Amino acid sequence: MNIIELLKKRTEKNPDKVALIHKGEKVTYRGLELRSCAAAGFFTKHGLYCGQKALLFIPLCIDFYVVFLGLIRSGVTVVLIDPSAGRSHIAHSAHSISPDAFIATPKAHLLRFINAVGKIPKKFSTNVWLPGSTVIRYTSDEKLQNHDIQTASDHPALITFTSGSTGVPKGISRSHEFLINQHQAIDHSLPSEDKDVELNTLPVFILSNLACGITTVIPDIDVKNPATVDAKQIVKQIQTDGVNRLLASPAFFQNLANYYQSRNESNETILKIFTGGGPVFPNLLEQLSRCFPNAEIVAVYGSSEAEPIAHVSYHDITESCFERMQQGSGLLTGEPVPEISLAIIPDKDEVPIGPFTEEEFSNLSFPPMAYGEIVVTGDHVQKAYISGDNGKTKFEVADTVWHRTGDAGYMDQEGRLWLQGRCSAKIVKGGGVTYPFSVEAAAMSFLGVKKAALVKVNGSMILAIETKSVDPQPLCNEIKEKLEKIDSVRVVKTIPVDRRHNSKIVYHELEKLLLDSC
Repeated sequence: MNIIELLKKRTEKNPDKVALIHKGEKVTYRGLELRSCAAAGFFTKHGLYCGQKALLFIPLCIDFYVVFLGLIRSGVTVVLIDPSAGRSHIAHSAHSISPDAFIATPKAHLLRFINAVGKIPKKFSTNVWLPGSTVIRYTSDEKLQNHDIQTASDHPALITFTSGSTGVPKGISRSHEFLINQHQAIDHSLPSEDKDVELNTLPVFILSNLACGITTVIPDIDVKNPATVDAKQIVKQIQTDGVNRLLASPAFFQNLANYYQSRNESNETILKIFTGGGPVFPNLLEQLSRCFPNAEIVAVYGSSEAEPIAHVSYHDITESCFERMQQGSGLLTGEPVPEISLAIIPDKDEVPIGPFTEEEFSNLSFPPMAYGEIVVTGDHVQKAYISGDNGKTKFEVADTVWHRTGDAGYMDQEGRLWLQGRCSAKIVKGGGVTYPFSVEAAAMSFLGVKKAALVKVNGSMILAIETKSVDPQPLCNEIKEKLEKIDSVRVVKTIPVDRRHNSKIVYHELEKLLLDSC
């Protein structure tokens, strides 16, 4: 089965149900099918065919999914590159896969000045004609010919790229079968009901929503910088469109929760909240529980190569678990999803490992409460990168390929996963090893700390914090007194974070920042 067949079944079951809402516009499942079929006809007419790749630069909106599904119907592989990642990331990613078509808004056509994008043979523009491009025009009606190409389940449907925040961005190809497996894992971890109306900022999760047959509200804002989105506009959209569940990054929710809290308001209509894409600290969960008192709040752990891996509901975190996080035990992320196999192995910090026999791997894997690198395998776990550069991140156990997450953690006695942070961010000092989350999660429990990050500079273990305190010195003294591992606490205006989700600390940039300020 391919994803178009899955969507067709949803359309047949409930054709008049609203599939997508954006800026007051609504499209039903039947309408989405007709429009995407028309788009498929347009692209076929203009020379795109099965097996080609199209780089898509259209912001999240209804037309994004019309074009996306139109390309998929044509057998064309959709390529997505994070627009906030920067020119070098875009150039490297485009060069690595050589797309056959560039489909973008007029503004995004400025990317043609990047050599790897400008060399793409076919160029399409939304709304306005530009030199060297074809304007996308199609008409959907009941008499349209079906342009669906019957692709196999292993046909590549989508190519995305890792953030590159810990190295060169790597291309990830998702086949139809992989997307369906991922959808099933997401649906099991983030179950939906027919009545759900979800405001969602993540393209792949919206695709899963369409497969579930629920209504998705696309935010009326530019979500490239989740930490600075217009929370007032989001609140208005929640009310206007009848949203009852939310899915976004921790930075998005921090911004939204701060908005409610600053007005001493809460929202009782939201019933479910899902957040991931970066560490979800207890203070955010507690703040969300106050702002959304009727919501089940779930923190999801995963990565570009394996989403989801584990999840935990706020209501399942005991007082004892909160105390452990405050005392340096790391960040609880819950039980691994049943669709995945997970193990903890020695932290080799990107040194290639394997292959192993089943017995060797069993002997290598750590028991509960032992720290190491988190490794996973499963039907929704990527087995290879497009570049073939898999040596540091993949290994074989018998005939099974496993993925190295690059994250450190451990399993507790109850079968729950605790995160310790990136393996590459660990600090070795005095013969001991300290992982960042063991300190950062504890630091985030101090009143007045907005964000915290642990780094090693000139041999000293420094905790950098963001705070709104007018006089931060008492806070710094308190943290230093209670967190004995650290050598000093430094207040910084902004801790560098990843561009995609604004939630993951970019440690090497922070180290440089602190070094330059010494």
